[in-house]
Amino acid sequence: PGDIGNPATFPFAVRYRMVPGTTYHDVVEALQEERLLVPFIAAAQALEQEGVCAITTSCGFLALFQRQLSAAVRVPVYTSALLQLPMIAAALPPGKRVGILTADSANLTPRHLAAAGASYCPVTVMGMEHTTEFSSFLREDRTSFDAEKCRQEHIEAALELIRRDPGIGAILLECTNMPPWALDIHLATRLPVYDFRTMLCGSRRPAGGLQHLTLGPADSFPLSAGPFWQFDSLFLRILHSSARAGSTNHTLTRFARMV
Repeated sequence: PGDIGNPATFPFAVRYRMVPGTTYHDVVEALQEERLLVPFIAAAQALEQEGVCAITTSCGFLALFQRQLSAAVRVPVYTSALLQLPMIAAALPPGKRVGILTADSANLTPRHLAAAGASYCPVTVMGMEHTTEFSSFLREDRTSFDAEKCRQEHIEAALELIRRDPGIGAILLECTNMPPWALDIHLATRLPVYDFRTMLCGSRRPAGGLQHLTLGPADSFPLSAGPFWQFDSLFLRILHSSARAGSTNHTLTRFARMV
């Protein structure tokens, strides 16, 4: 539980929509707007036609599509946990910076921060592209992995991040597959840890009733660590890619209000 692809993460039913033909390489290493933007917009508009309340994506690097996707539909769009950067930076004491733990620091560029409205935010970036277990799990789109080894890799990366920059005041997890180890990172660093869950938890109805946004079943991954925070509130979630007949699909997620 805690991973975006595990329906057991959520205290309610979940539902997913796939955007076919996109791979880790397409989205993280070589995002080609001219090829990928049209199918993502089409999927978002199809979801809106189905009556969804909000839309998000399966990868923090899709912040590059934030403006175009939000302009294409009339419901809120949350492409990336990076959208939280201005809020986190504003909350920190003067001189403190946000540490970003990302799947691939070589490909997380100033363009991504600008697309998230965070060009001015003081950040230090630490990538996990050189890890042996977590990175290969993402790049190879495996359906199983060594959860304990991934946990250790996340702890080591977070500790190295604050060793490199003792001015880190909070940590943001860019990748949607990192939250299962958010609690471990928090316990190891004693810093607040943010991820897509903290961005997307939410609100209550005026009458005091609780609203949930739900997203639906797809391939899940057996993870041992629980989520960092349990929210009695509004959740939005996304699914990491899953293999289909030798190709990889990233997702836009369909949300339905529970009343």
